[in-house]
Amino acid sequence: MSFSDRNGALCAEEVPLEEIARRFGTPCYVYSRAAIESAYREFVAALDGRDALVCYSVKANSNLAVLALLARLGAGFDIVSGGELARVMAAGGEASKTLFFRRRQDRGGNRACAQKRHRLPERRVAGRARAHRGHRRPLGAARANRAACES
Repeated sequence: MSFSDRNGALCAEEVPLEEIARRFGTPCYVYSRAAIESAYREFVAALDGRDALVCYSVKANSNLAVLALLARLGAGFDIVSGGELARVMAAGGEASKTLFFRRRQDRGGNRACAQKRHRLPERRVAGRARAHRGHRRPLGAARANRAACES
């Protein structure tokens, strides 16, 4: 159970959001571990039997608790900067499961990633490597917005 209405009170995993607002003040961002785990497992199940890694875009939400939860579940990460790499590593993510999509204007982030000496594969490089290992199709990135998929 993630978000629900209980006796007229909106709750996050059975805790009334009003209570959370009183305790922590507003604005307050509330995430549901159950909802995140469920969504992640749904993607993993859909890709079962395929050579695939579910990666979370750190740009979408760089909250360390969210990143740590996803890392524990086995997720990879999609990053675009050295700062995002630092957050992934601080949350317990694995460099080997992190895809770095370089942007030319982010030279500082590119240098930060290089200095950390993490071998973060870029899409085109990884695609060539797969082709050399005998895979028929090169690696591609499929980005999905869960809300868009449900409509």
